[in-house]
Amino acid sequence: MFRSATFKLTMWYLAIVMVISVGFSVVLYHVATNELERGFHRQTDRIYRQFPVFQGTPLLKPGADYASSSHDIFVRLLVFNLIVLCCAGWLSYWLAVGHWSRSRKRTSSRSALRPTYHTS
Repeated sequence: MFRSATFKLTMWYLAIVMVISVGFSVVLYHVATNELERGFHRQTDRIYRQFPVFQGTPLLKPGADYASSSHDIFVRLLVFNLIVLCCAGWLSYWLAVGHWSRSRKRTSSRSALRPTYHTS
């Protein structure tokens, strides 16, 4: 099974799709978490400037909120990539079977067009 052309073609299709998906997810995770961290710091700085009473109190914990939110982003991207893996696996197999069957039909039709010589 691991030596069949269909399996190899499926794995190539799937690898290409997953490299692209994971690459975009890594970039998206870094951009989203950097923006999230910047937003939390801006928000706490604004609160500290407007309400100096809260300065130094443990009520505002941007670090804990940031960790929780970045974990949520990571989990959502992981789930998304698992869905992409399943869908792309099915689609890759479908494409590989279609490519393989078309390739076999072309080969058989070419051999049918070749003249056969009978030697007696």
